[in-house]
Amino acid sequence: MKKYKNLIFDLDDTLLDTWGQLVSNALEEACAKMISLGLNTNLSEAIQYRRRLYQEKSRANFCDQLVQHFGTVDHSDPEQIVSAGNKAFYQRQIFEDINVFPGVHQMLANLQRSYDLYLVTSGNASTQNQKITLLEIEHYFSCIFCVDPFVGQTKKCAFEKILKTTKTNSGENLSIGNRIDMEIRQAKELGMDTCLILHGEYTQLVPSCPEEHADFKLKNVVELISLLESPLEKIPSNY
Repeated sequence: MKKYKNLIFDLDDTLLDTWGQLVSNALEEACAKMISLGLNTNLSEAIQYRRRLYQEKSRANFCDQLVQHFGTVDHSDPEQIVSAGNKAFYQRQIFEDINVFPGVHQMLANLQRSYDLYLVTSGNASTQNQKITLLEIEHYFSCIFCVDPFVGQTKKCAFEKILKTTKTNSGENLSIGNRIDMEIRQAKELGMDTCLILHGEYTQLVPSCPEEHADFKLKNVVELISLLESPLEKIPSNY
């Protein structure tokens, strides 16, 4: 008898390679916009510093960090620069040719036969929905939630809605994603099991509390089929 009734997927760097397909262009657009409004640096230095923040495993908003590090030219509004950078990075038209990871369509189709699938993605709803449409994955999911952290929304609220509407207990739900501070921590705070996908920028983050330690870890999301078909052995809590 299978343990889980619901599988709850993240989108970016879980089902598609956002880091490889989208981040570089979005970063350049965001930095260019900030510089045009008064960030006191050039495009090359801004991008280089952003990459340094990645290596330092920073959890801070990179637009805030750019303004703090480089400062602004006279009479520029730092808050406006940060806001414009965030908008350019997170709320953008997707012009790139994007694809899910190899095998994801077949994996979702297979899992759909035995589980109820949910998608909980973080970011601007318009941008996230563009990705979902371009990837042609909407039909796999019983429900899709787009939560925008910039207006105070959290994945935890979406997880709570799934628990309530499906009338399942926490242990019957598995949250799958690449961020220990979102789909891992916020799911574990509700008692759900979690699976960390080791891909993308946020693999650099180090757990800051017990809830940020995932129950399972996979290098690629398509390995989930094998995980669910084998005896589930959780990673020790002190891993």
